Amino acid sequence: MMETKVAGFKPFALERYFAQHEFSVTYNLAASDCETITMQALLELASAQARSLWDNLSLGYTRAEGLTELREVIAGDYATGRPDDVLTVVPVEGIYLCMRALVEAGDEVIVPWPSYQSLHEVAEASGASIKAWRPDLSLPVTSADFFSLETLRSLVSDKTRVIVVNFPHNPTGATISHARWTEILQIASEVGAYVLSDEMYRGLEHAGVADRLRAAYDSDYDRAISLCGLSKRHGLPGLRTGWVATRHKALMTQLKTLKDYTTICAPGPAEVLALIGMEAQDFLTERSLQTILHGFDRWDGMVQAYPGLLRSTRPKAGPIAFPKFTHPSMTVDAFAAELVEKLGLLVLPGSVYDVACEGHFRVGLGRTSAGAAISSLDTFLAEL
Repeated sequence: MMETKVAGFKPFALERYFAQHEFSVTYNLAASDCETITMQALLELASAQARSLWDNLSLGYTRAEGLTELREVIAGDYATGRPDDVLTVVPVEGIYLCMRALVEAGDEVIVPWPSYQSLHEVAEASGASIKAWRPDLSLPVTSADFFSLETLRSLVSDKTRVIVVNFPHNPTGATISHARWTEILQIASEVGAYVLSDEMYRGLEHAGVADRLRAAYDSDYDRAISLCGLSKRHGLPGLRTGWVATRHKALMTQLKTLKDYTTICAPGPAEVLALIGMEAQDFLTERSLQTILHGFDRWDGMVQAYPGLLRSTRPKAGPIAFPKFTHPSMTVDAFAAELVEKLGLLVLPGSVYDVACEGHFRVGLGRTSAGAAISSLDTFLAEL
């Protein structure tokens, strides 16, 4: 893999891996999103107002902060939402803007590990020291101590500028209790750290709203920031639409200033389609959840047949899991490579995240094609 930095950034290992394989394999069992929908089907879900916006859309520049109607419906999804507290972004752009606004050389940033690379790479390129909040991968992902708060407390110092949280977590699927989420916010407030909460999988709790954490934006801590979007829960990754929500007015001003140097504004068609997706959120969420639950049923059934090859615990939320490949003489990287070569089947080896993830790989079970992929994998494992 290319190691040369570009403008201070290491190559994005996960994205480069997907670029190499994603569009050439037969089965993508590594995807972190949910089953998508055609534009025609999405338009059929449009309200009269949204359909009018679509039919009369002018392809000119759009508002830098985002379509007013879209920010209104996003704000309405929070208990205390205000449209002025919402900035629409490309989801990964939101990470970039927040880290550039908040982090300087000498700061420390705590990040769940493994994590989506931009959650730590942008901060590191800005001169921050990264502290990895590692889970205990020997425990079931549903264990209360999988992500230990004692470990988090040990990482916090007076230099801590940002604590990143990502629950449900990518790639393990882990989530935490309401009480522990409150404690994380308390830990941050003790040192005045910002909490950047990547909530892309919020809303995909398998048992429903009882397990849904309160959004960071809705907390009483004004340095808490919610990052969300339409790629996962709604199954609309092609719209490239997400948002940052914060009640911290000075930070919002900084984010808007920085956005003038990135995307400036969103494409009008994507904004209107995103509005339709948000208005149809209940339908799209239920659709995603049913696909996820069916995918996990198929996955769990297969895993039980190969106790000597796979170890996997079903998470409480989201479409992804981070099983361990336990073959005595084959590495997970060799396993992943053989799947691509022999079956045209893609999984994501843990080495893409970190060498400490040795043996683990990510699977995505939110697409209807997961069943066929699992059947193909089942045949391969039987031969092993």
